[in-house]
Amino acid sequence: MQPAATYARARMEAIANTLPPNARLLVQVGAGDGALARHYHSIYPTTSFVVVESDPAAARRALRFAVRVIQVALDQADASLFRHLQWADGWLFDLTLADLQQPAQVLAAIRAVIQYDAC
Repeated sequence: MQPAATYARARMEAIANTLPPNARLLVQVGAGDGALARHYHSIYPTTSFVVVESDPAAARRALRFAVRVIQVALDQADASLFRHLQWADGWLFDLTLADLQQPAQVLAAIRAVIQYDAC
């Protein structure tokens, strides 16, 4: 069995490897601990991370690694939020998609505005 730190590092690297290389903008749903953002940013330092987080305390923590934090419950966001983030090269839902009340609705709102080559 792998130690927890080794597993977490391997998981983070696996997720980072699925992201587009040298992304200009990535949207992370849920603040998390910032490890993924810092790892990706160490490889591609010009990438900007925007965090969408509903919890005020977690949103404040995200300011350590995100260029911008939008404090909103994504299920309740209107179309203007998704249009505002339409140029994102990718959206990350690390352990947060299942927590949304309407995940299919959120994904459809993103798909409606996201660029054809984004993920």
